Amino acid sequence: MLKFVSSVGDAAYSTASKSGLADGSNDPPYPCALPFTVIPSVNDCDAIEGVLEHLRASFADMQHGELAMLNSGLRDKKRCGWSKVDYKDPEGYLHLLSRPPVGPYIFARATMTLMNVHPVTILNNMMSQDMNVRRRYSANLVGYELLGRNPKMPSAIFHPNGQKEEKLGNDNYYLEELARQQISDWHIEYNHYDAPPPVSGRDFICLVEKRYIPEEETYCIYGTSIDLVDTPYRKSKVVRGAVLFGWEYTVVNGNTLCTYVSCMNPNGWAPTFLVSWMKTATAKEFTGARRLLYNEADRESVMRWYAERQQAKQAAAAAAAGGAKKKTVVSAFLKKTGGAAAAATGGGTAAAAPGRYSESEDDNPLAGRSTSAYSHATSLEFETDSELDRQMTEEVEEVMQHEDRRQYVEEDLIIIE
Repeated sequence: MLKFVSSVGDAAYSTASKSGLADGSNDPPYPCALPFTVIPSVNDCDAIEGVLEHLRASFADMQHGELAMLNSGLRDKKRCGWSKVDYKDPEGYLHLLSRPPVGPYIFARATMTLMNVHPVTILNNMMSQDMNVRRRYSANLVGYELLGRNPKMPSAIFHPNGQKEEKLGNDNYYLEELARQQISDWHIEYNHYDAPPPVSGRDFICLVEKRYIPEEETYCIYGTSIDLVDTPYRKSKVVRGAVLFGWEYTVVNGNTLCTYVSCMNPNGWAPTFLVSWMKTATAKEFTGARRLLYNEADRESVMRWYAERQQAKQAAAAAAAGGAKKKTVVSAFLKKTGGAAAAATGGGTAAAAPGRYSESEDDNPLAGRSTSAYSHATSLEFETDSELDRQMTEEVEEVMQHEDRRQYVEEDLIIIE
């Protein structure tokens, strides 16, 4: 498995090298490195898919600890682990970590457990595309705009029951089916953040993708800075920052284990206190987000939706298993009787499992589409536990009283000397 992680990183690093992102400089070989990839317009799906491929591998590289791409690409390095930030969460479930910068790029990681909160509630609120909702979770956000999304996304998802007004975030309920049908749920957004005086504010144009990994029951959202030509925001009125960020939400017994990673270059003049302020702001934002999520109006309804979906899944799996068993018995019987019982058995196959778990096909905008098997290029299983992650999650495990299914590779990282 470690070899596979490294191969993902090496493949992406090779892509970065070809595009000039990794030329021996101190910039990380990620798509947030300067200069950004130029995207002519939101309709240039081929250019966007190329960035997404690099972004997915980069997120996996950062998320799973070893940073194989940095191993491959940077010189004069030694290995060390993430170090905890001097921060004590009153509830004990939030842990902040950092590592030495690579050139002007600073790194952050956070882990947090949300009890009885489903990832869809997080996506609906903390990662909302509604400026008014988003601002409740980020006091420094002063500007947000959705610039476009994948034109291949079924429009009925955002206009349920034919309603004219777009229902932002409704795609969060369909991520599992979009994964099956290999439809990428990406969008491009503009963000503008204030900074404490005398530092200028920062803004970002990011390509963002939301994804569901069926085999791990994990939701992901990650993004990277790009240079979008067809937008009035191309020229920044403040300071254009560079960022690659990502969240991974894994559902375990109705609770959500959250892991956040980011690699950011604030660009321009950024005094030491700004970096410290950013770490403090991160802690405040995450603890504030946790408090808000526990009080969100859709928290209970999403948990009911999740419970109903799980029950329907179990029923469908039982029906499929029963049909397979019956088919085996009938096949053996037909072999003995030479097929004489075929008419009597009607073929002996059970009905196929429904494509949607909690809605009828009439209500499902994805009904009738093919459901080919979906393979997530960066979904990984790990064979070894990290001592650091065990320390970070042991309090959570005591509360949850189960074995955390996430297993980590050793948290080996690189310091540039």
